Formats: sequence, structure tokens, C-alpha cells
Amino acid sequence: VTYDVDMHTDAAKANGGWSLEMIDTNNPCQDLGNWTSCNNDIGGTPGQENSVKAAFPDETIPDLYRAAYTNPGIRLEFSELLDPNFPLEADLFSIDNGVEIIDAVYNPDNLSEVFLTLSGPLESNTLYNVSVDNVRDCAGNVVGLLNSARVGDPIRQINSGDIIINEFLPVPNTS
Repeated sequence: VTYDVDMHTDAAKANGGWSLEMIDTNNPCQDLGNWTSCNNDIGGTPGQENSVKAAFPDETIPDLYRAAYTNPGIRLEFSELLDPNFPLEADLFSIDNGVEIIDAVYNPDNLSEVFLTLSGPLESNTLYNVSVDNVRDCAGNVVGLLNSARVGDPIRQINSGDIIINEFLPVPNTS
């Protein structure tokens, strides 16, 4: 897990001296929401059961919320971490217009992403629908109704004088 000071539920404990503890050790894929500040007066419970132990089941189904074309494949982003022990197979995914998927792999650095390798490039200026079926999160919840996204390869030729917007950045917090 990557530490984030916002994981502390008590702002005073975020200043130091208090351990973060996993709420439900049987559900390690809950990510940041499954961590909180230790309730023990000494600030931690090394060698003991976590002071914040409770059931925190994952009842949320993962959704496919974004697809991006990254020739020679498509990167799919899901709403939560997927189960890296669940075997991915190309036939769990489909793309319309006769595009063949030859491989599907998890992003080892971000388990909410899957990369699909295609048999060839997508046609420019064509929108495709990519769908997923039966992929699971760490708790075994299967992808729900939000199981498809649109993806495409934009016009590749850029002419002199064209304005291309390829990134939007939020206004930085200056406080």
C-alpha cells in the first residue's frame, strides 16, 4: 500500500506517533478505505490483532470506466483493483468491427488497469466499442452493467495551423 496522510481518520494522529492499521485483513484489496489510524493508546499493536479490526466487505462491483488506444493495444481502466490471481484471457474481452484481441494482461503497477494487445492497429476516425465479461475484483465481484467503453484512433495527420488539445490540467491548489 502507498502511504497517504489522508488515510488517518484523526487529524491529530496524522502528525506522527500512530500506526495505520488495516480494518479487514481478509479484504486487502479494499485499498485506501480499508486503512485507518490505530485506536490503541500506545499508537500501535505490533504482534497483536489490529485495534481497528472489523468486517469491511467489498460489495462494490468493478466498472469499466475508460478505454484508451495506445497502438498496438488498448488500456482499460476499472473503478477498483482487480484480482491479479484471476486468469485473464483474451476471450473475456471483445471489440466490434472485427478487431481481434490476442492477449490481455494486468498492469503490474496498477491493478485497476488491463492492457489488451490487438492483432493490428485500429482504423483512424473510427469509434470502436470494447466490452468485458466476467473479470473480477479481489473480493470476487464480477464486472457489472458498466462493462463497455468507446475507443478510437483519432486523425493521425496534423496540418500546419491546426490547434490540437491533448491535455487538460486542473487549477493547482496554491494554499
